[in-house]
Amino acid sequence: MTSRRSFPRTAALSTVAASSSPAAELLPARPKAARSFQTDARPFEADIADSGYAAHIANSNMTLFVRLEEFAPADPGELSGARLYISDRGTDTHVSASIGDNLQPGGHRTSHYLGWLSGEDTSSVALADPTAADEAFCLGFREGEGGPQDRILLMFSGAKAQMSIEIAGYCLGVLRGELLARFLTCVRRRRALKIGA
Repeated sequence: MTSRRSFPRTAALSTVAASSSPAAELLPARPKAARSFQTDARPFEADIADSGYAAHIANSNMTLFVRLEEFAPADPGELSGARLYISDRGTDTHVSASIGDNLQPGGHRTSHYLGWLSGEDTSSVALADPTAADEAFCLGFREGEGGPQDRILLMFSGAKAQMSIEIAGYCLGVLRGELLARFLTCVRRRRALKIGA
């Protein structure tokens, strides 16, 4: 039995001492070198911010995603860690969200799933016009079979059009300008595709 007092001494071992001890075999493997956050799309994902994103719109095997910016960034373009995803096609098209992109000890990445929009709500996103004078909507993300939770997708149109993900009034990230236009175009085009085509 190990006492709490012996823990700091064990934790303070040098990596050379730890790697030469029999206990080193029980230590988890060191994480693989992390690739850049900006280029870490999975093989079945396409980033809407990339120049070649349009080639993937018609391929429903590809999930399209866009990274959201901080609401009030310290530096222009500062990312918040939140993402919006567009999956499937036709009336099965849906929008979902996640936050975080964390490198795990085994070298793989994980994020926290925030939920998905119903087909009706995704249709509302597809019909959104960011240039309209007074258009706005607030849609609740669902998780599992339950109804909307406290995680919402909020959009305001007009001169300062933006879409944001919020939890209990706290903004997790926003989408503005060209990326907002690209995102809405992708949702519209995915919904227009025939199922099974």
